[in-house]
Amino acid sequence: MISAVPPLRSLWVHNFDPSIPVGGVFMHTLADAMRECGVRVDLFYTGRLSNPLEIWRARTLLRELSSEFDVVHAQYGSMCSLVASAAPGRKLVSLRGSDWYEIPEGPFAERMHGTLANTFTRQALPHYDRVVVMSHAMRAEIEGRSRSLARGVIDVVPDGLDLRLFRPMDRQDCRRALGHPDDQRPWVLMTTVFEDNPIKRVPLAKAAVELARQSMPELVLKVASNVAHETMPLWVNACDAVVLTSVHEGWPNAIKEALACNVPFVSTNVSDLAAISAQEPACKTVAAEPRALADALLATLRHPGRANLRDHVQSMDVRAVAQRLREIYDEMVLTPCAD
Repeated sequence: MISAVPPLRSLWVHNFDPSIPVGGVFMHTLADAMRECGVRVDLFYTGRLSNPLEIWRARTLLRELSSEFDVVHAQYGSMCSLVASAAPGRKLVSLRGSDWYEIPEGPFAERMHGTLANTFTRQALPHYDRVVVMSHAMRAEIEGRSRSLARGVIDVVPDGLDLRLFRPMDRQDCRRALGHPDDQRPWVLMTTVFEDNPIKRVPLAKAAVELARQSMPELVLKVASNVAHETMPLWVNACDAVVLTSVHEGWPNAIKEALACNVPFVSTNVSDLAAISAQEPACKTVAAEPRALADALLATLRHPGRANLRDHVQSMDVRAVAQRLREIYDEMVLTPCAD
């Protein structure tokens, strides 16, 4: 009798605060898809890691737990990846953007936090067998500026989204479901967990919309802050365009969701978005200036028809992303451990 092959086991180390309902929602969605691919995923929340004792406890516990798993997968850089790097065995880290890029503007405390996050990430990278990044732009920067930090392969695997949940829907039906049945005005959506996040630059989006209103007075900016994930498809489809004014991004989930719903975007030049806007006249990637963003919004809102933008994110469906990660795991367990 042939015994069943035990499932591959992966320990996902993360620092997404469980008290924030939408925090790390993409991670939980992907974890469920990974389980459907035959991977047993266990989650390990590091805690806040705000003092040396918390860091020591997390590192010690991870050293003890890691022997039970085939792969330890840090879900974020910064101190999360530095803590997880203490685990023996095969290790993978996913860099999502804010853990790699520094913050060039905003309050001093926020800029210092970004610098520290970047420093911790760089210190952790040499301890990982594989590195996953969200965009080709991120990989090019790591390879160009500090390739020696990553000892293994750098894979581009954007976070997945559920294309069964995010799909094109009738705009007025969605507005009706959100309590705005008679609103015919053009809506522009901006999504952020926290409105005061200096990376997202909500004031820049508001300034751009104010300028655009000089030519389109009825224009409305909707800021979706800390909205329940299951409600987001309604918000995206209720809008005529999505605006992103970030300083930097890995691969922005707000834009993935918009493309999945065939809603065009206007964005600053982050991630790999310029490659999409070069192909899609309704989408714009412009300078981080109110006038440039306002003109782009007006051009997008006046663009005739609704393009099939969904094709750009077909490969980012969470089930396809889970399968790719499963392939990376399989490659890792067949490779001698570097530790």
